[in-house]
Amino acid sequence: MRPTISRFALAVITATTLASTAQPIWADDNFDLDNVNRVIADLADELRPSTVAIHAYDTPPTEGVRIRTRPDSQGSGVIYKSSGYILTNYHVIGDAPDIRVTLHNGKEHQAAVLQIDRRADLAVLKIDANKLRAAPFANDREIRVGHIAIAIGNPFGVANFSGKTSFSWGGVSTIGRNLSSELDGTDTRYYGELIETWATINPGNSGGPLFNIHGEIMGIVTAIETTSGVSEGLGFAIPINDRTQRIIDTLTRGEEVRYGYLGVSISRRQSRREYRVRGRDVRGARIGNIVDGSPAADSVLELGDIVVEFDGVPIDDPDQFVRVVGSTQVGQSVLCRFVRHSNIQTTTIRLGDRFDHLDRTEKQLASMGLESMNWRGAELFEINAALRREFEIPDNTKGLRVDEVRVGSDANMKRLTTGQIITAINGRAIRSIDEFRRQLLAKRIVLTMHDGAKVAFDAD
Repeated sequence: MRPTISRFALAVITATTLASTAQPIWADDNFDLDNVNRVIADLADELRPSTVAIHAYDTPPTEGVRIRTRPDSQGSGVIYKSSGYILTNYHVIGDAPDIRVTLHNGKEHQAAVLQIDRRADLAVLKIDANKLRAAPFANDREIRVGHIAIAIGNPFGVANFSGKTSFSWGGVSTIGRNLSSELDGTDTRYYGELIETWATINPGNSGGPLFNIHGEIMGIVTAIETTSGVSEGLGFAIPINDRTQRIIDTLTRGEEVRYGYLGVSISRRQSRREYRVRGRDVRGARIGNIVDGSPAADSVLELGDIVVEFDGVPIDDPDQFVRVVGSTQVGQSVLCRFVRHSNIQTTTIRLGDRFDHLDRTEKQLASMGLESMNWRGAELFEINAALRREFEIPDNTKGLRVDEVRVGSDANMKRLTTGQIITAINGRAIRSIDEFRRQLLAKRIVLTMHDGAKVAFDAD
């Protein structure tokens, strides 16, 4: 792919240089406009097959059949594994039970939700297809302001049923943009370190790829800044950095991403990176609110404290603090250094779990002291004495109880149902979440249920 795209780079540079001269480029005998056209068209041909159109419906299909109607939501996605793995935004699919993916060749597939991450606004879908055109991921450390940016997607749903995605290109206008509070007032999603681009992006491009000049995915298009509802020159993409790559790897395994939870809101009113404390500048994150019953509430932290170091990591700004807390292991005890009244103090805090995916019933189950995990859309719980009493599970039945299976998920499509007990995975008896996780690296996963039924899942 790189040779074709390198020619594209040369064509762009040449066209830009000649366009800046007084003489029109079409009047220059040494400039081959047809070659520029061919190079750009070749690039589009290389990249469009890896981009898909996504449309979703809030109701399940009737007896498995969906009549083509206006979808309840629509967006884009990108194929990152040739065996049918597709990355998109969570907000494109939401909790829809029926999700359809249209490939570049016009073929439509019903997609299973392999796993979601509401906080990162990412989701991985799986379709029953192989030998697809997959795009590689870029390294965000190589991205610079001014680099070429290519957006391909499904604006306004124009490719919902044809698969003919739209191609546009522009450049990277800035990196490291933080829009968490602007895009999500509930403080449940994290939109930090975003790539800002002037490539044309419209509603429906969400979830699609932002490519670099080498045809690598450098971001997932997520939002636009607009007063009219359409593109006005500012679009934003989640960068493919180390943090995002870890999230994608976890979702690909069908596992949920667990975030360390402190239970504070950070004051973002300070426009400078430093806080002025008794005549000296202090970098950090000022605590603006503390959630009742949270790990922070159980600590000595108070409103107005400025966190300057967390788990050994110096804190430069609020955005970095959010990332550091979220990436810290759930249940880990960490040292937190903070400034209060010009004095540096230290405390130890044991982080909790955000429980973003849990409703009240599941939280009550978790409060019984159960270990749990969400795998491919099914909530799995270890069986202890409290759970046996709650659901009258026989003493001789060992394993994991299936609970709360998401409609439209991979687990749902494989017919996992609430109340089933998984007694073995790949022929090995299991009693704990840890034992279950250790078997997830296999290429094929076969679950054995308490009634002897077997359910097979493909892995990649």
